[in-house]
Amino acid sequence: MHAKLRGGIYINRYRSVAVAAFAGMFFPTTFCLLFRDIIPDNIDEEYNMDIQTVFHVIIGLLFISFGIFWYHRKYSTYYSFKSVWCIKSQENWYATHKFTGIVWIISGIIVFSTLYIRMNDLFFILSALFALMLLTPFVFSFFFHLHQKIKGIDISENEFYPPEEKKLLVITAIIGLVILGFAAQCITTGNIRYKFTSSEFNTSGSYWNDVTVKYKDITNIEFSKEDIPGRRIFGYGGLTTEMGNFYHIDYKYYKQYTYLKNKACIIISYKNDYLIINETDYAKTKKLYKKLCTYLNKSVSKK
Repeated sequence: MHAKLRGGIYINRYRSVAVAAFAGMFFPTTFCLLFRDIIPDNIDEEYNMDIQTVFHVIIGLLFISFGIFWYHRKYSTYYSFKSVWCIKSQENWYATHKFTGIVWIISGIIVFSTLYIRMNDLFFILSALFALMLLTPFVFSFFFHLHQKIKGIDISENEFYPPEEKKLLVITAIIGLVILGFAAQCITTGNIRYKFTSSEFNTSGSYWNDVTVKYKDITNIEFSKEDIPGRRIFGYGGLTTEMGNFYHIDYKYYKQYTYLKNKACIIISYKNDYLIINETDYAKTKKLYKKLCTYLNKSVSKK
C-alpha cells in the first residue's frame, strides 16, 4: 500500500489520490484561464448548459467528499493538517480531522445553496467560506491542545515528525504559495482594452477571449447609467473586472466586459446578440460611448 520515493519517504497511495482531488478543486478556474482561447464563446448556448451551475456542483461535491475523507481519515502525518498540536497528539489529530470533516461537509452544502446568487456577491461569500475552511481546523486544534493541558494530559512524548517530512512540508508550502500568488494576481488585477478601426472595434480583457464587432452589424447602441443585473454563466470575475457570457431575462445570453466599480455601461445590439462594456468611471464610459458613436456614424456615411 506504500510507494517508496527518493530519500526514503513513504507515501500512502490514497494520499496521492487525495492530492489529485484537492488539485481538482482548482481545475475549473485554472482550465478556463489557461485554455480560454480554445473554449467556444457560445458553449453555454450551444450545449444548453449553465457553466456556473456545473462549477457549483463540482466544487460542492468536492467539498463534501473531502469532508467525508477528513472525517474518516486514519492517523497519518503525511497528508493531514500540519499543526504542531495535531502532530504531537493523536487524540488531537483525530478530533481536529473529524471537526474539519464536518466543516467541509457543511461548506459543500452552503456552496449548493448559493447556486443563484449573483457572482459579484458570491465572490465575497466563497472567499469568507474558504478562509473559514482553512483556518478553523488550526483554531480548533489549538483550543483542543489547551483543553488537554488543562486536563493534565502529557503529550510531550507523542511527537512524531520524521526529518524527511520537513522537506515535504517545505515543498508543499512553496506549491501552496505559488497557487495562492497566481489566484491573488488573477483576482486583484485585470483590465479591459478597446481598439477601433475604420470597420470594426475590438474588446479585449486580461483573462478572457476578445470580442470583435463590425460596425455594419450594429443595430442599436445605448448608454445606461445603471448596469445590467445579469448572471455570469461562463467567464472570469475578480475584484476589479468581470467578463464572459452572461444571462438576463430580458437580454437572454449576452457578452459583458465591465469594471465592477462603475455602474454606467454601453449596451450594443448586433447580430441578434448583445455586448455590454464600460470604462473605469462614468466620464470615461461616456467618452467611450461618444467615440463608438463617431466611428459608427462614419461607417454609415460611407455606405
